[in-house]
Formats: sequence, structure tokens, C-alpha cells
Amino acid sequence: MNTGLNMSSQRQRRKMRWTHPVSSSPRSTFSFRVLCALLSLLLSSPSAFAVEVVSATLETNQAWTGQGVPLIIKLYSPGPFSGTASFDLPALPKTAFVKVGNSLVGSEEVAGESYITQRHEFMIYTQKTGEVVIPAFSIRFSGKKTFTSEPEPMEGATQELRFQSKRPPGTESMGVVISVSEMKVEQVWQPNMTTEVDAGDVIQRTITRTAEETTAMMFPAIAPSAPKGVRIYDQQPTVDDKTERGEATAYRSDTIKYQFQQAGTFTLPDMTFVWWDPKQEELKRETLRGSTVNVIAPESAAESTHDMLEDAPTAWGTVLSVVAALGVVGLLLRAPTARLISHWRTVRNRPDSRATRELHAACMSNDAAAAYAAFLTWLNAMRRTFGADAVDLVLHDVDHSVFREQLDIMSQHLFASDVDLTSWDGSDLWAAFRSFSHGLTRRSTRIQSTNLPPLNPPDPPFH
Repeated sequence: MNTGLNMSSQRQRRKMRWTHPVSSSPRSTFSFRVLCALLSLLLSSPSAFAVEVVSATLETNQAWTGQGVPLIIKLYSPGPFSGTASFDLPALPKTAFVKVGNSLVGSEEVAGESYITQRHEFMIYTQKTGEVVIPAFSIRFSGKKTFTSEPEPMEGATQELRFQSKRPPGTESMGVVISVSEMKVEQVWQPNMTTEVDAGDVIQRTITRTAEETTAMMFPAIAPSAPKGVRIYDQQPTVDDKTERGEATAYRSDTIKYQFQQAGTFTLPDMTFVWWDPKQEELKRETLRGSTVNVIAPESAAESTHDMLEDAPTAWGTVLSVVAALGVVGLLLRAPTARLISHWRTVRNRPDSRATRELHAACMSNDAAAAYAAFLTWLNAMRRTFGADAVDLVLHDVDHSVFREQLDIMSQHLFASDVDLTSWDGSDLWAAFRSFSHGLTRRSTRIQSTNLPPLNPPDPPFH
């Protein structure tokens, strides 16, 4: 009897022990909720101390117009970087971003976590005056979360940055302001120190500018001038940013060619270059001296005609004698005559002659593509014969503007997407080509290679 009561009492105590409610004190409930929140944060985030993967800073908040402003961008990755970062640099009016050197890899401790960093440096050059605002822009790169994991794409954005651009005093009338401590300006004449030339000759003037603390794209284009009777040709400039032993140097070389079209005395002008020295806070100038050239007139047409008339009887007698001699030789020696005929055929089948016939056939059949290919073949052959610059000089002569216009029409039919190729008429091109080729042949006995490039338009202003 007592045993049954004891067993029943034990079961009742065991039931009460398992069903005893948890303490509902406010302090215990708050601690439990905080613990759950921390566990949820740790499980949902790869790191309890995550950092931004991109940071950007300007090393100065004020600069002279045209002076470089360093922009430092730093990327963060838990593991090694992979590949090359991509920067969506903003397009700002009158402002350029120039990458400086290569990226530098380092490491940093952030909130107790170790990150690998990649440091990039840009220089900002602007011709804008006042506040310059650099909006936030995206940067994409690949990095590893651990040293052994696969690279994963990462992306971040910079914050908006601002700096002040101050216009140097006395530069209001200048188009582009260069802000450098020193600039080296030099010129070379070819032929050297020439003061007397013949009409039709060419003098070349090469001007180079070199400076540190800037980029070559900041050097403004030269606007050459010359007196009446002198034609100007300017080549495509050489623009380069060179880096040697960590030092960056901006370099620009401009070549101007002066062709003297008539006799007389001509003065080629001086050229002055101005820049702002931010250290001395003053304008500096360098002037390159021009040159005075005496141009000698060629032999007059009357004298040339008189000489030709005086020499004509002798010349015709010589020609008849040569023809008679060749006839006798041809009769007596068939083999040499055959070789002469073979030579004549070779001359007739020169590349320029074949190309001329191909161009004629293409023009008569209105085949723009074949005409274009034949003209290029003819042009290359003539350049090899007379020199590229001499041929181009004749091509750009005002007397052959109709031929250049026909070439443009042919090019439009070939390369414009909205033009019907079957509508091209080659007869006008062939007529203009004959006039041009005859003009080149007439001048071939007296024209000399002057290494003249096509007449180029001046470089567009910096934007």
C-alpha cells in the first residue's frame, strides 16, 4: 500500500520537474533576445566587421587651373586580387583623368580583420575655373575571399569628391593653361640655318616641348602662320607621356613645313610659348626665333623656250640618227632587236601602266570597288617612282580639286551604308584622273621629293 503511494508520488514529482516553466524575469528575456540577434548577424554576414571595398581621396582641395590634382583610389579584398580593375571614370567638361604608374599592392588591418589592398593613382587636369565636382563612380574588380578560393567579382563606388580650380592671373586670354614649374622648348630647322632657297623648295621646322608635372595632352596645338607666297604644311604631332625610373615626362613634337611658291624675301615668324609656374606663382615665356629666307626665282619661261628652240635642230638630228641606227641594228641583229621589243613590253606592263588600264576598265563598267583598288595600286606605283611626298603635293594642288571630289564620291559609294553601289558613274572619275595623271607627268621632270604630308587641319582644342 505504501509502496504504491510512493511510486505515485515520485511520478508526480518527475512530471512537475519537466513541466516547470522558464523564468519570465525581464532581465533573462532581454539577454536571450540579444543572443539571438548576434547569432543571426554572424550567420548572415561573411564577416562581422565588413568594410567598404573601395575608398577614394583627393590629396588637395585646391589647385591652379591646369595643375594636376592627385586622386588616390584604394581597393580592398579578403584574399589576393585577380585580373585588372575597371574604372567607370566620369566624363567631365574640360577635364582629363590620367593614370599614373602601376598599382601598388599592400595589406591593412581593419576592425581586427586583415585585407589585401590595391592602390591606384590618377592625376586630374582641368581647364575649368571654380569648383570641380567629381561624381561617384563605380569600380569593378575580382578578388578571392581566401588565399585558396576561386576569384569572385567585386564592385564598389567612390563617394563624391570636390576641389577648387583657380585661374592664374594674366591667363584670361589664353586658351589652355599649362601649370608646370619648368618647360623645355626647342626647335630644329632642316636644312639647318638656311637663308637662301629656290622657288618651290621646302624648309622644315620641328618644335618640341617637354615638361614634368603635366600630361602631353595638355600641350595646346601650334597655330602656324606665314607670309603670302609661302604655303604651310603641318604633320600629325607626336604626343607621348614617358615614364623613366618612376618620373613621368610629357612630350610633344610639332613639325611645320614651309614651301616657297615664288621669288622674294620672306620672314618666318617667331613663336612664343607661355606657361604658369605654380611654385613661383608667375607666368613664364620662351620665344623661338623665326628666320628670314631669300627665295631665288627659277629660270624664266621665255629663256627656257628660247633654249629649247636653239637646241631643237640638234635634238631632232640626234633622234633621227638614233632611229636610223636602231633600224640598222634591228635588221642586222635580230636577237638584240627582240630584246629591245621585250624591254618595251616590260615598260608597257609596269605596275602603273597596268593599274591605269584596270582603272579605265573599272570606270567604264561603273565598278566602284575595282576602280578603288586599281587607283590605290596606281598611286603606290607612282609614289615609288616620284616619291610619296611629290605625288601628294600634286594631288592636293588646287588645280586637281575636281579629281579629289570624284575620289570622295567613289568613297561614299563604297563605304556609306545608305548609298546604292549600282548608282556610281565612273566616267567622271576617269576624266578627272586623266587630267591629274597628265599633270603629274608634266611635272615629273622638274618636281623633287619634298617629303610633304597631306595638308592637315589643326588639332582640335582640348576638351
